[in-house]
Amino acid sequence: CQVFDFKRITVQAIVKHLQGICEAEKIKADREALHIIAQKADGALRDALSIFDRVVSSAGKKLTYEAVVSNLNILDYEYYFKVTDALLVQDMPTVMLLFEEVLYNGFDGDVFINGLAEHFRNLLLCKHKELGKLIEAGEDLRKRYEEQAAKAPKSFLLTALNLCNDCDINYKMARNKRLHVEMYLIKMCHIGMAVKLATNPPQQPVPEKKTPELTSPAGKAAPAASPKIAEEKQQPLPPSENEAPVETSEHIAEENTDETSPAVDIAKDAEPEKVEIPEEKPAAPKRKLRKPSNGLVSGITSLEDIEKEVDHEEKLASQREAKLSPEDFQEQWNAYKEQVTSSSVKAILNNAEARLEGTKVCITVSSSLAENAIKQETKLMDFLRENLHAPMLSLDIKVDPGKQANEKRPPRPLTDSEKYQQMKAVNPLVDELRKQLDLRFKD
Repeated sequence: CQVFDFKRITVQAIVKHLQGICEAEKIKADREALHIIAQKADGALRDALSIFDRVVSSAGKKLTYEAVVSNLNILDYEYYFKVTDALLVQDMPTVMLLFEEVLYNGFDGDVFINGLAEHFRNLLLCKHKELGKLIEAGEDLRKRYEEQAAKAPKSFLLTALNLCNDCDINYKMARNKRLHVEMYLIKMCHIGMAVKLATNPPQQPVPEKKTPELTSPAGKAAPAASPKIAEEKQQPLPPSENEAPVETSEHIAEENTDETSPAVDIAKDAEPEKVEIPEEKPAAPKRKLRKPSNGLVSGITSLEDIEKEVDHEEKLASQREAKLSPEDFQEQWNAYKEQVTSSSVKAILNNAEARLEGTKVCITVSSSLAENAIKQETKLMDFLRENLHAPMLSLDIKVDPGKQANEKRPPRPLTDSEKYQQMKAVNPLVDELRKQLDLRFKD
């Protein structure tokens, strides 16, 4: 088989072909109108011819740009130029009014955003001369693109393109679509201010230091000199005589010590006196002891008293006799069943078989579901241990499937036929009545 690869026809080629048709049919057509038809055809000449035929049939022999735009329901590019001019000067009211006019003409917000993004893309391409051929527009429209591209900085165009892309992506998920588009238009109005703040961030004022950072050789802050010392340092030295006597090293050392000693004494006087505060030892945490059950005073302060209290409680617990008889166990078992609030748990306990074997509570149930329900009833063993005075009690649950057959089940409801048979056994005349009336059961 033979394969034919069809390529998209360029806009310029479609425009040239439509111009030839206009000359043959004696139709006056604006070049911008033919460009709109070629762009709408999207590279297909057959679509371009059908659009051209439809527009000519409604507009007549004179084909203008306005007629094509209104017939094909295309948003005029004049709106995009006006909106871009308003965005460059941060004129938000004009942008909002233009968008209101677009919506009033019947265009959706996503159509406007996509067209505005295409407009920004053409302006960005005009920034490079070698990319001008990628703009599918006429000569006059291309000149307008170049003039507006010279006014728009590249940072503005890139940021605006990014905002248009985000607006188009999130447009379908927005509940209030008009407000969604307006918010992005407001952001575009402040692109210039945002770029200016990003490139030239405001300098934060350096806070003034109220106290000078003076450190002593030992690493501690030196005390500030008093006003009197500062005045003495600012006073000029007395003029020296013409012939000064030769001073020995010992004399110079004595003078140095004499000169520095007043300052040292003043500095020492200026240092605050250290007051020694006795360290308080943290008090030992007091243990909170519960009050003994026999009414003894709980003022226990030593370990021996604590041990005595524990021994006393153990003696009291040992003195209480454990009630491990079957009668006592059954009495407490029934008492616990009475206080259970859940109807399902109460039914399981009623159907279970409980007995006491030494210090082990043996419960026999009919299913694993009942076993899990009794295991989750943690209050049961606490209740039995406390009331039977037997903290050593343990729980043993066994599952006996045969016990389920012995459990009393509710009677099965009788069918109509079974009811009739019972009525017939009581009164045989019922059957004769049925035959005389020719009555039958549905089933």
